[in-house]
Amino acid sequence: MPNLNKRDLVVAITNRLGQHDITQQVVGDVMDSMLDIIVERLSSGDDVSLRNFGQFVLVESKERIGRNPKKPAETTVIPARSMVKFRPSTETKAEIAKALPYMRQRRRS
Repeated sequence: MPNLNKRDLVVAITNRLGQHDITQQVVGDVMDSMLDIIVERLSSGDDVSLRNFGQFVLVESKERIGRNPKKPAETTVIPARSMVKFRPSTETKAEIAKALPYMRQRRRS
């Protein structure tokens, strides 16, 4: 099974809500707006919680020393930066746990 991209998600949502006469354009616009708002809130320093799905949490990576793999003797400072971590909800964890047999089967193929 291939990865799910944004376009596939828009089509799936539109198909699921087909009886409501919602177009792919409307679903795409809603999804774009939702993602924009999430990014805006994260960039302003807020965490974002989506009930029964999970939480996007801002964390800071500390400054550290890195090495150039082509010239291991050289070191460089990697600056501190903010990163987003996703913490799945209990419900999401339970659903994802069901994927283990499919993942194992895919590895065997």
